[in-house]
Amino acid sequence: MNMKIIKLSDEACRALEQLGVPFEQIGVVPAQHEESENIQTVKHSVQSPPEQVSKAITQIRPNSKEEGRKNRKKYVQHLRQNGVVLEHEERTAYLTPRGNRVVLPLANGPYRPGKWFLGTPKKFFNKPNTALILICKENEKFIDFIFPPPDVEKLVPMLTDKAGELKFNIRRDDGIYYIYRPGVDKMEIGKFLGGYTYLKGL
Repeated sequence: MNMKIIKLSDEACRALEQLGVPFEQIGVVPAQHEESENIQTVKHSVQSPPEQVSKAITQIRPNSKEEGRKNRKKYVQHLRQNGVVLEHEERTAYLTPRGNRVVLPLANGPYRPGKWFLGTPKKFFNKPNTALILICKENEKFIDFIFPPPDVEKLVPMLTDKAGELKFNIRRDDGIYYIYRPGVDKMEIGKFLGGYTYLKGL
């Protein structure tokens, strides 16, 4: 008996990513990876123990939440090397030595070339003087956009809010980065790329 891997649409993949549901938990893979050498049909007999099937599926894709924690830890170390010290507060929220909050939503990788989808709880922006870093990982590189508090105050009301989670669609078109709202508008964000100097004084 063959158990075939189901391929999901981009929208469904993004929704699962934000909910923290690993694709392997339900036996599916993103549609954009349909030609990947890593995607194989999982074959097992009727007598095969369920745990063996689960283990085989798990090898296809690591747990996205755990992967995100590891990548965020690497990024915080990267900031430290650039003279910016942050201490973990809760989930994607961190604090500077002065007690100001910095929110770090992170995408483990593009869901399609030049496209990332990120999310973070809206409640983290209820503290005054909160900064935001959008982290888009591509291969082993962190592409980061650093928004000072005045720009965060302007940006947050523009974002999609789903059940208390703010959603960020980042796109790179012809080398230019945008926050993109499908069917609505897009805002160029290249000026926020890698602005570590500001963080040192936050």
